[in-house]
Amino acid sequence: MITLTRLLITIPVILLTPLAGGLRPVLAEGAPAQQAVEILARAKAADNRCQVLSAAERDELGRYSARAEIAAASQVSVEAAQSARHRGEAAGVSSACTSAIEADVRETLVAARDAVAAGRGEGRRQRTRRIEPVSTTPAKSASGLARYGHLIEAYYLERQCRSLPKTQADRFWRAIVRLHRATVARNGASAVAPVMNRAERQARDSRCGSAALARIQDGYAKIQTR
Repeated sequence: MITLTRLLITIPVILLTPLAGGLRPVLAEGAPAQQAVEILARAKAADNRCQVLSAAERDELGRYSARAEIAAASQVSVEAAQSARHRGEAAGVSSACTSAIEADVRETLVAARDAVAAGRGEGRRQRTRRIEPVSTTPAKSASGLARYGHLIEAYYLERQCRSLPKTQADRFWRAIVRLHRATVARNGASAVAPVMNRAERQARDSRCGSAALARIQDGYAKIQTR
């Protein structure tokens, strides 16, 4: 079983790469990315089974898990990230609801939260040291980032509301991974990070009503036709 110590090593590698601009993972192997996804999926599944976290904490853990899957699929492959998620979910579902499992779920959430907070600070330091090139096509870049923000918000809403059938949800995720990779390549991680963060906040502040479901369907339809 992957331990919390491993989580503290791997979470910054997989969760913070989109936030930290020019930073590169210390470990070049794909294993750390997959391990981070597996750890978060395990905690999420165990919490669903044992009801350890509050609703707000559960949503927070879900956001970290979703971000890890996107980043892992970009760094390794969609198939490897899915396999890691499935392993974690299987381990979490089979866990007995003991005090040890409760501690593991809570410590996983705290570790992920601390890693993200640390990465945001490092990302700000990187951006102040780096001089960004002036874009020659600002309108096109802004348009691409706005579209990315709209579609990734719809994806985060889907992760929160679970409204699509599994086959469509998997297809949505694969398309988001491709979009994320292309958007970072075109615009740079430092430009993409605030758009992703804003999309996460907006999804978090939304309720799973008819308006949210309409945005999910719209995002899913648009990303399938791009």
